Amino acid sequence: MSYVIIDLGTNNSLYMTEDDRGRTVPVTYETIEKAQAEINELLEDQQNEVMDGDRDPDECDDADSFAIIEYTPVAVVTPEV
Repeated sequence: MSYVIIDLGTNNSLYMTEDDRGRTVPVTYETIEKAQAEINELLEDQQNEVMDGDRDPDECDDADSFAIIEYTPVAVVTPEV
């Protein structure tokens, strides 16, 4: 079982990355705690940017901007032509 983070402020989009084959895939986390730690780090980074004068406080996310959900990959089979 794995988990993904959904950014509720950006059209409910998943955090995405590129795999070793160049495909765009969701960033997954082994536990809810690891996913939450990623969110906490992002929020902390944003607050540090505010304190450094690099970000307007109104541009920061809050914890309610994210959701963590269980992720089950779906196999996609492309027929050979």
